[in-house]
Amino acid sequence: MRTLLVCLMIAAIAVPAFAGDNPNAAVYLTFDSAGEVFRFDPTPFQPADLFLCMKNVENGFISTTLAIVEDAGVTTGIGWASLLPGGLTLGPWDVGVTITSSSCVAGEVVVVASGNAYYMGNPGQIVIIDHPDYPRWVVDCQDAIDYYCHMSNVGVLMDPVPTGEDCEVVAVEDATWGGIKALYR
Repeated sequence: MRTLLVCLMIAAIAVPAFAGDNPNAAVYLTFDSAGEVFRFDPTPFQPADLFLCMKNVENGFISTTLAIVEDAGVTTGIGWASLLPGGLTLGPWDVGVTITSSSCVAGEVVVVASGNAYYMGNPGQIVIIDHPDYPRWVVDCQDAIDYYCHMSNVGVLMDPVPTGEDCEVVAVEDATWGGIKALYR
């Protein structure tokens, strides 16, 4: 009985540590959907596109949460649209939005949303902030939750201030039952 109890406790502790399929997910803003362009030097009232991307989601996801805000006077306001299948968004983009897909989406880089704006000529940043209720959630295709790393914001007529986060891919140990038991031999 004691052995069974110990095994159940080990499983209960180990399962949350390996719950999600995308432990290295990273989110960033860019001015180029095909690359990582974090600075834009427009002329006043020049239209431009902005993209919200996720990296390291090869195992797939169906939803993510965040908010995007900008410094005053940078744009006339960004009109955001989800590019995920189904295109469902819940909540305002500048307060807290949940972006959900109607099917599993996977890839080294996934363009989650695009934004269109006219730039006013003032320097500033456009930044990702945490959703107030569900900070940094990435819901994988099995409904497990991972938390993304915030890779980069963007700057208009200036370099963006670094996020201070290291979003390099980190190796994750195998979570097989045999591997867990081997830790306690």
